[in-house]
Amino acid sequence: MGRMAPFAAFVMTAALCLVAASCGDDPGGPKVVATEVWAVDIGSGQGGGEFTFIRQSNGAVTAVGEFVFGEILCPFSSGPGAVSDSTISFMATGIATKNTVSSAFTLTVDGRAGGGAASGTYSIVFAEGWTTGAPPDWFATRTSGSGITP
Repeated sequence: MGRMAPFAAFVMTAALCLVAASCGDDPGGPKVVATEVWAVDIGSGQGGGEFTFIRQSNGAVTAVGEFVFGEILCPFSSGPGAVSDSTISFMATGIATKNTVSSAFTLTVDGRAGGGAASGTYSIVFAEGWTTGAPPDWFATRTSGSGITP
């Protein structure tokens, strides 16, 4: 997971810049009001990652981040609907890379969060037919931020 930190920081920065840029066109548009960063363990150590929840002033919550399964790097972003109270549920898409080969993927994440801890299940489907070999469970710890999950 160490090599993922710079990329995850880039993804988070890019997402916040996109949100800020879209808000600049409409002074009355939604603003970022809260973020939370979560460190994720996938399949009891068979993968890892990070996701960041971003809440806008209009109540919409989205997720950006990256999952890593050995050689497969999976940066993703989701549409609105990532978190509601303690329920985490979102569908995200991205382009994964494995060595020099790329594959589009769809990621579905479901779970519960509270007190700085979260857990649940995920499903990832690669257009190239890849598999991760990791069990479909994840556990996470909030590493920074607040105001989105209880």
